[in-house]
Amino acid sequence: MNGEALPAVEGSTIVEETDLSKSHVSRKLDMLESREPVERKRRRMGEPWF
Repeated sequence: MNGEALPAVEGSTIVEETDLSKSHVSRKLDMLESREPVERKRRRMGEPWF
């Protein structure tokens, strides 16, 4: 990669545009975040999922 940030994508968009479940997307994002190529910005309690 060239170090440029890619545009933000909500997890719900990934779920809507693929056949993946919410839990599957969440687990994969957790894995990527732990390896640091992905940074998640979580919403506060009471806001929609992702």
